Amino acid sequence: MLSEVITGVLWQFIYHPQYGLVRAFYAAFFPGTAAPALIGNPSTVLWAIMIVVIWKYFGLHMTIYIAGLQGIPQEQIEAATIDGAPEWTVFTRISLPMVKPILAVGMLNAFIAAYNGWEWAIIVAQDPKIWTIAVWTYQFSRTLAGAPYVVMASFIVNSIPVLLVFLFCQKIILRGIILPQMK
Repeated sequence: MLSEVITGVLWQFIYHPQYGLVRAFYAAFFPGTAAPALIGNPSTVLWAIMIVVIWKYFGLHMTIYIAGLQGIPQEQIEAATIDGAPEWTVFTRISLPMVKPILAVGMLNAFIAAYNGWEWAIIVAQDPKIWTIAVWTYQFSRTLAGAPYVVMASFIVNSIPVLLVFLFCQKIILRGIILPQMK
């Protein structure tokens, strides 16, 4: 996995409005058309960040999902096929319930990475109008370094959404760990 700084510098070059690869693409395929400022525009910055996050973490999550799918006992799939179950039923009744814990882990990791991805956002998004909550909390901590209790309170408030997603995913993850042990 690449560090956030390397990713930020790489994609800042790709998205740069004067000499980036997006501008070169527009110059080659749409002559005379100005390339959009993907990072500088509040209406497109979310899509630009989503492209980077998908590019960066797709391989990791796909490896986890493939490992989870390979862990499904083939006997159950064969039994359902012999009983005449269509592929969609096998997927929704056997495969999907067995990989729910893996999907929950992937969802939790993706949410935490997206929510706390302040390093990339602070490197690329220099305009305060398009900062994420994590960047605002970081800037708040730099501004109020003399008031540590206020800074700690802001970090606690910033971590509440991550806690809520974790509590939601924890039930699914634990069910996937405990139920196979009870058989």
